[in-house]
Amino acid sequence: MLNKALRVQNIDILFVLRFLIVDIHNQLIKESSNTSISRLYRGQVMSKDELSRIRSSIGEFISINSFLSTTRSPKKALEFAQSAQCEAQYECVLFKIKVESRIKAKPFADISRLSYFPAEEEILIMLGSIFRLESVHFDKQQQIWVADLDLCNEDDHDLKQVFDYMKKEIGSETTLISLGNLFNVMGELDKAEKYYKRLLNQLSVGDSGIPYCYVGLGNVARHKREYDLALMNYNKALKIFLKALPPDHPDIAQTYNNIGGVQGDKGEYDLALINYDKALKIRVKALPPGHPHIAETYGNIANVQGDKGEYDLALMNHDKALKIFLKALPPDHPDIAQTYNNIGGVQYDKGEYDLALMNYDKALKIFLKALPPDHPDIASTYRNMGLVHEATCTWQSALEYHNKAATIRRRSLAITHPQLVTTESDIRRVKAQLK
Repeated sequence: MLNKALRVQNIDILFVLRFLIVDIHNQLIKESSNTSISRLYRGQVMSKDELSRIRSSIGEFISINSFLSTTRSPKKALEFAQSAQCEAQYECVLFKIKVESRIKAKPFADISRLSYFPAEEEILIMLGSIFRLESVHFDKQQQIWVADLDLCNEDDHDLKQVFDYMKKEIGSETTLISLGNLFNVMGELDKAEKYYKRLLNQLSVGDSGIPYCYVGLGNVARHKREYDLALMNYNKALKIFLKALPPDHPDIAQTYNNIGGVQGDKGEYDLALINYDKALKIRVKALPPGHPHIAETYGNIANVQGDKGEYDLALMNHDKALKIFLKALPPDHPDIAQTYNNIGGVQYDKGEYDLALMNYDKALKIFLKALPPDHPDIASTYRNMGLVHEATCTWQSALEYHNKAATIRRRSLAITHPQLVTTESDIRRVKAQLK
């Protein structure tokens, strides 16, 4: 049940079983001191689509989101894979995993003495382990696909800095608020809303967590374009913060920032700038000069200026934001990507299409590395690139990018959602040009 919940990301079950996961982790650490391994094996069946994705990922990192059962015995792994009855849409795969004894990796241990089947020589690897995919080939003699993996040092893989920073930002404590915040970052808005509301119903009057639930619900509503609901929740949070916190507290600044964001979305640009200015004054006073939250506010002010047609002012403030982000954040952080995206948007509005496409491409490369593949920001960037190609009458390229945006949005949005409706309209418009 646990591994299935991990595979399908059933957070309800995982939240209930979080103590079991921690206990297994601690037991693996304890048992790992007695484990000496250089090579592990795993035989399994997987769909042809999944195998195709793996074959296209050679040289890249793979993160396993469940506990991984392996064996010391290549014979046992091969028998396990070949014993399965493969239907037409499935393939048998043997994973060969190279393990360096000195690396810092998630714990793994020989659990054969604890198993009902000790002859399987089972080695259990902790969930979240990172592997580099070295090669994939078909073994004609054994009639099986073989994938060679290296268990990676946790300090080596490309996104370590980003993961560490985002973990720090979200917080290490596992609460319903932290889960909601994580889902917000992932773009899983309905799940985020569920956990904020659950906690709000559980808290007693006056609890310090209440305003943070309202902030979370405001974030969800804003992402869903339910702007009046977002403002209602942000204002509830602000009233509590103003009574409970010092006037220059960063959480007050963040709430002004959030309110300004919704007002900008509604086209109330002057009101938005007033609230962004309130946020900026608090942050400049309360935070170090190179803090990312100051950069965030410069970027938000720039977005409003861009919407007002003040393009040169917008680019100036986006540049201020970018310089701070590049110094303060890991190089593949999504906030850097979003800033490139924003700069590209202003350049698009100015008719500087080559520069716009260059910055959209910078944003896309970071988003694809740092975010889940179906994240809304990736879809938005694909659409932005499609619009640039429309403006330059490169219709086939425009259609390709709009289709990529549509693929993501069709998976995650209702057919009546404004973003999906817009994307479907984009596709029809470009197809009409190609006729």
